[in-house]
Amino acid sequence: DLNGHTLSNTAECKDKITINDGCHLKLIDTSESKDGSINAILATGNYNPSAISMNEGASLTVYDGNISGVTAAIYVRGAATITIKRGSFKNVGSSAPIIVTAKSMITIDGGTFIAGTTPKPMIIFGTNGKGSTIIVNDCDYNGDIVDTNLLEKREVELIDNRENK
Repeated sequence: DLNGHTLSNTAECKDKITINDGCHLKLIDTSESKDGSINAILATGNYNPSAISMNEGASLTVYDGNISGVTAAIYVRGAATITIKRGSFKNVGSSAPIIVTAKSMITIDGGTFIAGTTPKPMIIFGTNGKGSTIIVNDCDYNGDIVDTNLLEKREVELIDNRENK
């Protein structure tokens, strides 16, 4: 429970939260203002931190929170499951709010997504992210959900249920 508080990385510039193999994180904010946040926006050298990093078999459910990172708000390193109900997700660098480097299942039922300095798809997939499934029921993002080239090659499956695409 963020309860209106902010969790930030330090000068060490590491990922703020790592969800280890097989673990689950449920992120909520019971504060009235709902302005709790997780930030990994300090970066030095070659290390570009993510707010939430997910390992093999990890799962994440986001009900609330403002999540931002240099590499990504959420970085999937191992096959994972993500469910997003609400919240905001921001990349402050030159990438996407979510980066997936392993086959994963992502369901987006809400939230606001903000890409970095260079417009990118909302979710970027690495080579090992092929075979992932993304179901989008609702969200606020002014751009492509995934790279259209991946969709044409059928390397990822996008089920876009939004009324206003």
